Amino acid sequence: AKNGLIERRNLESGDRRVLEYPLEKRASNMLVSADQAHLIVSDFTGRSLRILSTQTGKQVSQIDGPGSEVRVIVPGKGPADLFSVHTDGSVCYFDLLASQRRWTYSTGIKRVRDVALLNDAKTMVISPIRGNPSVWNVTSEGLEKVTELSSESSRGTSLAASPDGSVLVMGDQIGRVVLWDTYTWQPQATLPHDDATIASVRFSPSGDALLVAGGSRTVTIWNTAP
Repeated sequence: AKNGLIERRNLESGDRRVLEYPLEKRASNMLVSADQAHLIVSDFTGRSLRILSTQTGKQVSQIDGPGSEVRVIVPGKGPADLFSVHTDGSVCYFDLLASQRRWTYSTGIKRVRDVALLNDAKTMVISPIRGNPSVWNVTSEGLEKVTELSSESSRGTSLAASPDGSVLVMGDQIGRVVLWDTYTWQPQATLPHDDATIASVRFSPSGDALLVAGGSRTVTIWNTAP
């Protein structure tokens, strides 16, 4: 989204609609709420989150951010819970109903790459651009570090947790897909892939399939059903 415009497209009918929203800078992340009634937009500077109506495109509320660049925004357990993770390693928890930022915690991680939430948003895994992913407990006041995950690769590109929270997957820059058991945080397996770089890893909603997108525009589907 640039110049304050969002395009909304109906995938079934092909209908296209452009919504306007007020941002001083271009948007860096967007997320639709669980009830699909609101669109959460973070600007590139990280100064604020804008809450917009998906029907009208009008701003409903605004919440101040920490002022550092947003890397990713992820939903929490409840429909009004939201986390933003920033490139400087800070993590913010927002209460959308109260339009408040409840807390900000600095992890000390430099240059965050990706984030995964699991166990009903009680556990957060953060992957830096360089280094091993780290596991954090989410508390009412911030984060508590649990452990760092061992991996032969120190350059993860994408994280994903299975729907039941039992498996964490990371793709890396040398074409590997690593799986961890989230109960022991020990590596389970490494899946082969033909691409030199893994662009994205995602589970299907049922958890029966793992989709791995490579840098050469290929997608591999792994059967993960028991």
